[in-house]
Amino acid sequence: TQHPTSVRNLSSQDISKLVVIPGIVIAASRAKSKGVQITLQCKSCKSLKTVACKPGFGGAMMPRTCDARASVAGNIGEEACPLDPFTVLPERS
Repeated sequence: TQHPTSVRNLSSQDISKLVVIPGIVIAASRAKSKGVQITLQCKSCKSLKTVACKPGFGGAMMPRTCDARASVAGNIGEEACPLDPFTVLPERS
C-alpha cells in the first residue's frame, strides 16, 4: 500500500506511475495508452526499423533517411531510398 500524495507534491518523476491522491472523484475519463516503441517500414525497400518512444509526454523521432540502401546507393542499378520513406506499422508497434 502506498501513502497518499498531495497534488502539489506531484512532479515529472511521477509520470507513467500509479499514485494515490486523497479526495473525492468529481470526473473520470477512459485511460489512454501510449506506445513504448514503434515499428517503421521503408516504402521503397520494405526494410523494418524499431524506434523507442520517450517516456512521459515525449514522442518518437522518425528518421528522415533509410540506412538499408544507403550503403548500396553507389552500386550500379541500385538507387537510394527517397527522403522521409517510412510509414508506421501499427500492428507491430
